[in-house]
Amino acid sequence: VFYLRLDEKTLIRRVLQSRGMDYWESGMDMKLGDDIYESFRAYQKSLLKEYASMADEYNFRVLDGRRKIDVIQDELRRQIGAFLAESETAARPDVT
Repeated sequence: VFYLRLDEKTLIRRVLQSRGMDYWESGMDMKLGDDIYESFRAYQKSLLKEYASMADEYNFRVLDGRRKIDVIQDELRRQIGAFLAESETAARPDVT
């Protein structure tokens, strides 16, 4: 699993720059705040904490999600390529 770790401020900025906050991803159904912004912050903060815990426990491949999108994409391509190359090598039978 590849995990793009980022902080709350970066997440909020990116969501606001793209499509804005919606009811469900803001956790409004969980009554975490009086307005969508505060609810979003509280809900996403708890999700980020859980994902960070899972990343540590299950050894996710963690990338810095605060970087520019094109930099993240290049890094993902590089790491996925390396992973696939390792998998292909491991899957080949040892012929001697």
